[in-house]
Amino acid sequence: MARTWLTWLIVFGFGVVLAVTDWIQELATPGITPSVDTTRAPDSVLEDYRITLHAEDGQPRYHLTGPRLSHFPDDDSNLLDRPQLTVYASAHDPAWTVDAESGLLTAGAEELLLNGPVILERLPGPGRPPLRIDTRDLRIEPDNDLAETTQPVRITGENYVVDAVGARARLYDQGSLVELHSQVRGRHDPIDR
Repeated sequence: MARTWLTWLIVFGFGVVLAVTDWIQELATPGITPSVDTTRAPDSVLEDYRITLHAEDGQPRYHLTGPRLSHFPDDDSNLLDRPQLTVYASAHDPAWTVDAESGLLTAGAEELLLNGPVILERLPGPGRPPLRIDTRDLRIEPDNDLAETTQPVRITGENYVVDAVGARARLYDQGSLVELHSQVRGRHDPIDR
């Protein structure tokens, strides 16, 4: 019986020493403790989501998919994991695909904010060669068919590469116009005939 009491006393003593050591280490270690917003929590989560936004004529205009969507009721926004966006030039002709690490779809789908590395690819079509745009942190306004970023941009075409800082692109029907903001430089390779 005395041995059991002694064993428990030693275990309790080690526990106290470990707790005090951990507490002293926390006090001695400078740093920022991340704050957790416990008031912001999703009210629903969708796995393998698929969302289609339609034009006024009822034809599909944007198709958004990904592995996980979390809806937040406080501002009616949706947090997206690895979103993939398809922009349709016509009912069955996708003009662009857009891939990102994460995103936020604001209330009413007014803005799609894509975070981290973003890849936009214009798919080939009649009189429309393929095009790839690599950037970060892209903002898309679906109602205005507008995508823009202030981050560095690399555009790769069939025989050219263009680097710039900041860009704006029309994704739906206005000729897929891409405007570059600053520090534009490029390389054009001759076309083999």
